[in-house]
Amino acid sequence: MYNEENFASGEYSPVGVKDIFNYENKGSYIITSSDLLGTQGGGGNSGGNSGESGGSVGEYPYNSELSQTVNNRFSKIWKGVKEAQAHGLFPSVTYAQYVMECGWEGSTLSESYNNAFGIKADSSWTGRTVDLPTQEYIDGQWITTTATWRVYDDINDSVRDRTQFLLENPRYTQGGVFSATTYQAQCQALQNSGYATDPSYASLLI
Repeated sequence: MYNEENFASGEYSPVGVKDIFNYENKGSYIITSSDLLGTQGGGGNSGGNSGESGGSVGEYPYNSELSQTVNNRFSKIWKGVKEAQAHGLFPSVTYAQYVMECGWEGSTLSESYNNAFGIKADSSWTGRTVDLPTQEYIDGQWITTTATWRVYDDINDSVRDRTQFLLENPRYTQGGVFSATTYQAQCQALQNSGYATDPSYASLLI
């Protein structure tokens, strides 16, 4: 996991899925609030975007409670986020993971190398790479190590790669990631399936 903002301490600040689009406080503020945080596949009282498929992804729902910088960063990956939703991945969870990996204002990995989700380069990766320091939670403690990360030409390619990674690894389907009907359940399923080494990963996202 790459998180430059909290790298020195090895601690992660809670993201708060529900706070990203202020669903609890302003559930009707954003037309696609249910699309972002409610049930998948157009459930609830979501707007027209929730049932979209194919090439139409709708406009990014700017949120006045977030800074312009954060809104701009979120809008850049909106296409990939909506594509991921077609596979059952909540946009709010995707954004929460994005913030968890890169911080609210972005990181070197996301801004310079278009890697939005801290995806490492294994032997199957044939594209460009970059070596950067990171911290991993191993055997009950945080350790500092250097990892090799994937570099993308476009940040939405990183979002697509994250989606493909989850789809191709059976443990995520078996762990209930794609069948989750709430963002809380999906966050917990990601942790239970081994997405991150941090034992508090799900609670930090939520």
